[in-house]
Amino acid sequence: MENSKETWLIEWTYSPNDFFEEELAFSTKQYRLSACEGKVRALLRQDPRPDLCKQLDAELRARFKGVQLVSQKPYDLSRPYVTHCKPDGSRSIFVNVESLVVAVASITADIRITNWTFAKLKYWR
Repeated sequence: MENSKETWLIEWTYSPNDFFEEELAFSTKQYRLSACEGKVRALLRQDPRPDLCKQLDAELRARFKGVQLVSQKPYDLSRPYVTHCKPDGSRSIFVNVESLVVAVASITADIRITNWTFAKLKYWR
């Protein structure tokens, strides 16, 4: 069955799956959100602007912190990803990629400045 309208869906995953005692659901003029069994879904009524996505993410994280304050359970909430469902049935999925920088040092190095004009560095052990 082909959908006649474009829809935008923002999704997160969380753990533990039973973080909420019952399904969390609420609506605004801009979106309808539900969370249960480790998944959060927000169905948008319009093309998601970056500020709306950030606002929605912040509101969701605030709700998680509120529940955590009462339950004292730790949780893990993923970054959101957006799915654009088009009327012809095709989809575009947008994901947020986080960068990671790891520095590993296995030896120590001493630094000797030999020429202050060009600040050439020489390393020795």
